[in-house]
Amino acid sequence: MSASGPSKYCPRCDTALPLSAPYCNVCGYQFMPYSDPTPQNTNYGYGSNYGPPPQYIGQMASERWPLSRPSYPPPGGPGYPQQWSPDYGYPYAPDAAPPRGSVVGKLVALVLVLVILVGGGAAAWFLYLSPSHSNSPLFDRHGVPSNVPLPNNLTFATNTSYSETNSKTNVTATLDEWGWKAAGNNAAAIAQFYRDQMPGQGWTNIRSQTAQNGDQEVIGCQGGEILLIGANDNHLQLSDDQGNAGPIVTAPSGGSALGILLISTNDSQAATRACTESF
Repeated sequence: MSASGPSKYCPRCDTALPLSAPYCNVCGYQFMPYSDPTPQNTNYGYGSNYGPPPQYIGQMASERWPLSRPSYPPPGGPGYPQQWSPDYGYPYAPDAAPPRGSVVGKLVALVLVLVILVGGGAAAWFLYLSPSHSNSPLFDRHGVPSNVPLPNNLTFATNTSYSETNSKTNVTATLDEWGWKAAGNNAAAIAQFYRDQMPGQGWTNIRSQTAQNGDQEVIGCQGGEILLIGANDNHLQLSDDQGNAGPIVTAPSGGSALGILLISTNDSQAATRACTESF
């Protein structure tokens, strides 16, 4: 096209345009905003008194149409905010919002992680931390030594302790007895539990029997100690702190009464003889 006065050429399609044109009305190329030139006396060495030649942002003047970059509508075109772009001038299309699917995927992944953590915590609670489990650090053993295994689902009933000294042998024996209510396990299951667990805790010479009153009994030895287990589906008679008949532990419904008697002596050989000669 022709234009009166100073002109410039579109670097994209070589259309002649007025020097003040903000964009090419043929291909839509956007120029850097440029104000109307005013004659100046300063000569910049380009043979013109109109100031330095306009500087273009984006495409180099040597490039020709067609180009791979899309053309953009003139300022104020629909759907494009009036913002400056270092690549295409003014205006430009805003960055697209991240795909919704990627955000949803991250949320789903976060929920899955939380479910795993919560599920793992619940499993740890039921398998180890629950106070109903005897190996849980929250379980109160009421003084039962760690080498004496305890089944799960126990409720403490009573504890007595007393000592006896044989005047002839000068052997002193301390007797500690605990009464528990074992839920969910009958007396036979309790006896089997101790037959299975005591060897792993260092107990030897393990034997078992059924007493005349129906008690399921298991005995074992370890150094100067003797461990005697008694379980009954109805009730169990314990000793008091003088060695006489003491409190009675009643079995819970569907469970059993459990008695643990631990005898500790100051003579390991005497304890071993007593343990092996019992039953």
